[in-house]
Amino acid sequence: MASSITIQSPVNLAQQHAAASAKVRALTTDQQAPEEQVESGIDQTGNIKEIKSPSPRDDSVFQAKADAELRLITAKGRQNSAKIRDFLREQVAFLEKTDPVPARVLEGDEAEEARRLISTLRANIVTEDGMKGYIVDDLRYDLRPDGTITVNVAAVPSSEAQKQERLSGFSDTLTRLESLTGGLSQEQLQKNVASAQQALELAQSAQTIDIQV
Repeated sequence: MASSITIQSPVNLAQQHAAASAKVRALTTDQQAPEEQVESGIDQTGNIKEIKSPSPRDDSVFQAKADAELRLITAKGRQNSAKIRDFLREQVAFLEKTDPVPARVLEGDEAEEARRLISTLRANIVTEDGMKGYIVDDLRYDLRPDGTITVNVAAVPSSEAQKQERLSGFSDTLTRLESLTGGLSQEQLQKNVASAQQALELAQSAQTIDIQV
């Protein structure tokens, strides 16, 4: 934003400096331009030239920037939600067409090797009955309280009950994500992010003005 005002030529540089300072203070309310900014606005011949000054403390300007920042955060959050939503959609589609495969009980050396493998790992799954599940290289190892250890492909349910439990959990999460994303695609939400970023840049630029005297 530019503002043009006229200043009568002072008889000397000191008077002109003081006049320029007064005009800058009037235009910037409680923000006084730094001394070096005022001095740089006077050329070697004593004429006043363009002065750059901080913008006035206009609450609407600061509110616009805050609103733009919130809009950008929201847009990015919705885009991330869409990524999770699309992943879960793939998981649901996979589960619906996949038959359960019972977990295989490990015994002897194979069981001992599996125990050594998971001994230094943190459990990915812990159930109320004390069973601990570990995901390693697409395989799931379940260590039960009685010491029994089983293995199965992590993405494949080991029973129909487990399959339905996963589908139910995915369905509930998908319902929330669909609401958050409004059903928009990742590409559409990316455009919203770009638009919000542009709005923020415009709001930020509005906090700096050029004052011409």
